[in-house]
Amino acid sequence: MFSVCIAPVLLAIVGICAAADTPVQLDVYYESLCPDCMQFIKTQLVPNYKKLASIMNVNMVPYGWAKSTKVAKPDGTFDLTFTCQHGPQECIGNEIHNCVLESETIARSLELFGCMYASKDYTKPATAAKECTAKLGFNYTAIDECASGPLGRGLHLRSGERFQALTNPKPNFVVWVVVNGVHTQAIATRAESDLVGLICDTYKGTKPDVCKKVE
Repeated sequence: MFSVCIAPVLLAIVGICAAADTPVQLDVYYESLCPDCMQFIKTQLVPNYKKLASIMNVNMVPYGWAKSTKVAKPDGTFDLTFTCQHGPQECIGNEIHNCVLESETIARSLELFGCMYASKDYTKPATAAKECTAKLGFNYTAIDECASGPLGRGLHLRSGERFQALTNPKPNFVVWVVVNGVHTQAIATRAESDLVGLICDTYKGTKPDVCKKVE
């Protein structure tokens, strides 16, 4: 009788552990040349991602306050044009970011973005991307073809749809940080100054060493 009863108990324990060990979901809605967005990515996300990768999943959505316009073509199809808060270079940057995120892991994407933001040409994303892809072993031609073509515009539009779908609450600034589906001012403020502490405090499983250093 004992052996019959132990299985459900073990399954319940395993289920509890699995739930506790679920990585924290971090969603980052941003613009490629927004000063606050760049600051968050450069000082919080890029340097701390590898430390937190075992307990955190990251989803990045480059769009922000961009606007899209459908342009009808003679064959009945349409193309897209965009205007961005920080000008045409930001639209180029958003599309480069979207293309990289679509084809690379988040770890590799952040490696490239960190290099681009450290470049003296960071305000010219295509120039920075060409420089950094050469340093880091990315295929710049593929990224450029995506970013300057219909795929890049389509990915940019998709990011816009995801950003505009946020309603609880509706964003009123970027960078807009969502943790496990929740955004509050307290989460935003802490993420921009202490991402490690925020993720470690949110994670319910066994803490990695990086979390023990901030306790």
